[in-house]
Amino acid sequence: MKKRVLAGVVASALLAAPAFAAPPASIWTWNGFYVGAQGGYGWDRSIATVTAQQLCSPGPACGPLISPPVMDPNNAPFASFPLQFDSGTLKGPTGGVTVGWNWQNGRVVFGVEGDASWGSITGTHECVNAAKFLFGFGYQGDCSGKLRSFETVTGRVGLTVDRALLYVKAGGAAGQFNHQVLDMTTAGGPGPYTAFKDNRWGYTVGAGIEYAIWNNWSIKLEYNYMDFGTKNIDFPLTLTMAPGVWHQFANDRERVSVLKGGVNWRFSWN
Repeated sequence: MKKRVLAGVVASALLAAPAFAAPPASIWTWNGFYVGAQGGYGWDRSIATVTAQQLCSPGPACGPLISPPVMDPNNAPFASFPLQFDSGTLKGPTGGVTVGWNWQNGRVVFGVEGDASWGSITGTHECVNAAKFLFGFGYQGDCSGKLRSFETVTGRVGLTVDRALLYVKAGGAAGQFNHQVLDMTTAGGPGPYTAFKDNRWGYTVGAGIEYAIWNNWSIKLEYNYMDFGTKNIDFPLTLTMAPGVWHQFANDRERVSVLKGGVNWRFSWN
């Protein structure tokens, strides 16, 4: 009799167990369209090397295009170059918006993402002319640059680990730079000056981690590298001692790194 009662109790417990079991863990999916905001800090390694110069008087008249001669203290044409550019570092904050779309297959997530960022990645360094470098007289210039905005369009692929998404990304980048040169003569008077904008195209690669916190929200930490290559640009220096423009051509190399955090909101998160 006792055995039958015990068996009945055990059977009842086994039948009732599913009703008291813990509910299944929530299944997080990264599928769908999302928008977000992001911000961080960026730094840029800017390198400019003079390649040629050309003096243009008022009107259409311009002199010949002159390439930089060999560095020689006795070479007068070299000393006539108003500036000798070198490298500088730009640093500053960034912030912007993000839009994207994800498709998940098992633990693998594929996506497309676009960023638009504004910022103040700036820097100033001294750039002097050959005459001052060799003989101690000439112009002393401050060359400054600023990356004022940039955009990226990338593809993403990632792997989920619980609520975390580890991912890498790569794609195209566009950047808008400001360049400025302010010169003073070694005697203290104003020298040639210029200020202009430069739009650049390049590529970007990056990696990051995104974590689902609650409902439709996630947070992320990401590193991006953008390479805008080398471009020969014209620094049109307006002369102050005489009328005319001194065109200074230089190969300009721009490489930018950005470390940023962000928050995203998804429209279809189960």
